[in-house]
Amino acid sequence: MKKFIFLLTTLLLSFTVYSQEKDSLCLHYRFDQFRLTETHERTLRFFIDSAKKRKNLSVFISGHTDATGDSNYNMNLSKKRAETVRNKLLNLNIRESRVECQYFGESQPLASNQTTYGRKKNRRVEVKIGQSKNEKNDKPPYSMESFYNYLQGEDQVFQIYPESDTLLFADRETILGIQGNSFDIPDSLRGKKISVFVKEAYSKSQMIIHNLQTLSDGQLLESAGMIDIRAEIEGVSLELQPDKSIEVIMPAKPFDDQMKLFAGEQDSLNHMNWKVSDDGLDNFENALFSECVNYTFILKECPFFFCGIKRMFWSKKRKEALRERKEELNEKAEQLEQQCQLKKDFKERYEKRYGPLDAAKLTKIKSKKRNMRSYMFETNQLGWINIDKFAKLPEEKLARFKINVKPDIATDMHIVFEERQSVVSPLAGKDYYRVKGVPKGEIIKVVGIRAHPGSKSELAIEKFQTGSNNTVNLNFKECETEEMKEKMMKVNQ
Repeated sequence: MKKFIFLLTTLLLSFTVYSQEKDSLCLHYRFDQFRLTETHERTLRFFIDSAKKRKNLSVFISGHTDATGDSNYNMNLSKKRAETVRNKLLNLNIRESRVECQYFGESQPLASNQTTYGRKKNRRVEVKIGQSKNEKNDKPPYSMESFYNYLQGEDQVFQIYPESDTLLFADRETILGIQGNSFDIPDSLRGKKISVFVKEAYSKSQMIIHNLQTLSDGQLLESAGMIDIRAEIEGVSLELQPDKSIEVIMPAKPFDDQMKLFAGEQDSLNHMNWKVSDDGLDNFENALFSECVNYTFILKECPFFFCGIKRMFWSKKRKEALRERKEELNEKAEQLEQQCQLKKDFKERYEKRYGPLDAAKLTKIKSKKRNMRSYMFETNQLGWINIDKFAKLPEEKLARFKINVKPDIATDMHIVFEERQSVVSPLAGKDYYRVKGVPKGEIIKVVGIRAHPGSKSELAIEKFQTGSNNTVNLNFKECETEEMKEKMMKVNQ
């Protein structure tokens, strides 16, 4: 087997700046790259959604590079960057006559090319929106999906070699084991690196930002964590070979043996619905990755002759206690010996599958020892995966209520349970949102979002006890997008 290759890259592929005042967008690139990442595309869609219905719309695109390398090469690279963005805008139904595309190479830096930070800022495409002075500045309708994509920011992206066995360590302690030649790759793309995209949602706030909920055909679930795994080469989505799978290790905080594995499907309302997966869910101790230590327990006794004579006069009860203590220590030594062998077997299995666990990899795993248990499973399906258990809710103890907010395309709602790891998306009616099938007497938070591209959005968070009232009224307040994200992250508290 080839030597194990571990590539951990949390890439800042496209740090994006959205300017309300200038209607401008800035997409940043990795060194020598010009293709749009999925995050670039999401951000462009959100940005254009706010402007494409204006009259006399004009879009100005300018491509730029840092000063590394040949200036003629950089001029051509900036052209590729600008034209790739232009082509994407045409795909988003912006008329070609309304798009102006320019490229400047390294000639218009925003920052010094003498620093890594400066070069990163200079590798960019600027997109600016213009409009007629006579045009009304009304905000056009757009989808909440674009707003959620904007909130999420960067995916975690790992570049891997298709033929190599690889372990990937995600930001929130998820570990992915991918064997070589696992993906079904078109002949035209063979030999090129695979981009593996990972999203993690372990907290209720992260579930909201990713527009997720914990329901399975209307039944409430309690989640131990959700992950999304996708793979592509140069924008072409990949699937796993029919006989291949990805091994996933997710942290257990805390461990619950009632948990099952679920696969995600979006329903007609774009809400996530979870179905029990056919893949099995196991658990193991992270300590299995640690070094094996042999313990020998010795009960220290007085070695002198007179001590032996003294023990002859011990009471029967004291002698019995000494014997029990020896048996206890011997039993503990046997248990540790069994654990030691288990560690050796587990490590041997992993090294056989993914290559040697060198010091760097072991350090990453050992740093997570505060979570001594983890969930582990193998799956052939990419996309959203969830570890959940069904909440046990008697029918007579279920409540329903309405949220007194008129639904529209720019509004969304979430129900967050205080004592459960559960989030629910209410159903939109004609004049209000409705919630049913939730447990009575529980404290929840109703989170309302109104998103307005190019201006301040609105957020409302109202604490409420189910069963105490049939109606919830919300008080929306304006806030910047980053401020909204910050407040939503506190919903867990």
